[in-house]
Amino acid sequence: MPLPHPPVSTLHVYFSLVLTETDITLSFLIRFTRFFFLRVRNLILHHMELKSDIRINKNLRLLSLRLITIFTKF
Repeated sequence: MPLPHPPVSTLHVYFSLVLTETDITLSFLIRFTRFFFLRVRNLILHHMELKSDIRINKNLRLLSLRLITIFTKF
């Protein structure tokens, strides 16, 4: 004997809850990823400041800063 289908309103509520959880999870992942890349960027910038007495190729430094900036933009 097949199980009876739940009413539409119950399905609607269920899917609404699932979508809300998914939105919250995606939001958390985006925030965490952004925080992580910003933290890495700050560590790299701090490291570059500490190494400022050593000659760093200016083009390489600019390229790394551009890449970091791209990853931190969400």
